[in-house]
Amino acid sequence: MEFLIAMGISTLIFSASLTLMLSGRVSVFRNEELIHSQEQARAAMATITNELRLSSPFRVFIADNYSRSSPNNNGNTINFQIPMGSYNQSLNLTSSLSIKWGTNSQDGHLIAYFVDEAQLIRSEFFQADGSDAVRSVICPHIESITFSRQHSTAETINISITANGGNNSGEQFTLESEVRTRN
Repeated sequence: MEFLIAMGISTLIFSASLTLMLSGRVSVFRNEELIHSQEQARAAMATITNELRLSSPFRVFIADNYSRSSPNNNGNTINFQIPMGSYNQSLNLTSSLSIKWGTNSQDGHLIAYFVDEAQLIRSEFFQADGSDAVRSVICPHIESITFSRQHSTAETINISITANGGNNSGEQFTLESEVRTRN
């Protein structure tokens, strides 16, 4: 009889310690996922701000879709051009020695950033409706992104990214940045 009581108490203690250990492990896993998501979102923000710094206020269009004009000063999509050859430090110039604008390698094309199906997308396109867009995923687990500025030619653009902490985390976080176009 004493043996059964001792076994019952031992089983309870073992079950309680196992439960604590497993909940601690789940907590560590969630924290690691949150940290990883934050790192990815920060890297995505850095990518956007670095590209926008290369642009000109007159080459940035904030809208709610692909656009070559700024119908308003805030939206969930930003479309812009950078000087061609910016990444390899060999700018392309026109015959009148003006900067050629587009993407790094495509004259007249635009770069767009927006969220689609909880993913931050970078797109390069030429057609006004984006039908020829080449899209790539920059960051997963992004809930929303907003861009804003004071007026359609303001040099400073505000960016806000809201993301979740990963697949199993219900936590959300927001990153905000301000970037000034240079050209």
